[in-house]
This record gives sequence, structure tokens and C-alpha cells, in this order.
Amino acid sequence: MKQHIKNTLGILVSTIVFTTLGVCESSDHGKSLHLGSVNVLDVDYSITQFGKLSPGKEGAFEVTTSKENSNSSVYLWAESEDGQKISAPSKGHIEKGKLHFHLLPNENTTPYRIVLRVREGDKDARGSLPLIANDAKAGDEQEKDHGHDHGHDDDHGHGHDH
Repeated sequence: MKQHIKNTLGILVSTIVFTTLGVCESSDHGKSLHLGSVNVLDVDYSITQFGKLSPGKEGAFEVTTSKENSNSSVYLWAESEDGQKISAPSKGHIEKGKLHFHLLPNENTTPYRIVLRVREGDKDARGSLPLIANDAKAGDEQEKDHGHDHGHDDDHGHGHDH
């Protein structure tokens, strides 16, 4: 009986550790949807969303880059349409050669865009992309005129008019 309990606890602890560390396939998060690319500090970042990003529910993102980020810290968060930060910033961690992020938008908010922040030495810059309608299907293309850097100067505000 004691051995069975030890085995069960071992499996439970392993599951918690692997889940907490994000050791899982990106496909476990849902269908992939390429949101587009942003250029931050002269580096292109391609952003893919996995599954639907909903208030109060964790969503996953992968970011690939044209440059190795050995000296960079890269963060991602969600904003509402009025530029309010609605999720805590998530620091990317390497998973299968790609930066992986988990975001948890606040309850009673509407995720509108994601913001990518890159810190490298004394440089600190941001870019953002609109979230494609949550009911969009994987493989749908984003709006052609919107895959660009928004040039955020602070945590609030969109950076330009449309």
C-alpha cells in the first residue's frame, strides 16, 4: 500500500513540475494561428498564438526570431483596445528552440493586442500586433496592413492613430 501511495505521489509531483515548467507540446494549447511579425531593435520577431485567448484563461504563444537572443530578455503581455495592460508580462523561455509564453488575461477584459518587449543592455523597445478574432481558424491570414511595429513609448497607449 505504501509503495502505491509513493508511486501515485511521484506521478502527481512529476505532472505538477512538468506543467509548471511548461514542458508540453505547443499543440496541447490548441490550434496555431500566425499573428504576424514585428521588428524590435532591428530584429524580426514572428508571433504565433495557440488556441483562443480568453479572459481568465491561460493562452500560449511562440515567438521565433531572426537572431539569437542570448543577451536579450523578451516579454509578452495582452492589452485591451484602449492600451491598458490586461495580463501580467510573461518572460519568454526557450522551448524546442523557440521562445514560449503563457498569458492569463484578467477576468472581464477583452484582449485586443499583444505587446512584445525586448530588453538588451541599456536598450528597451516594444512592438505589438492585434489579436485576430478569436474565432478565426488556423491558417487564416492576418489583416495585410497591420503587421508592423507600433512604437510604444510607455505601458499605456497604442503609439499611433489609424
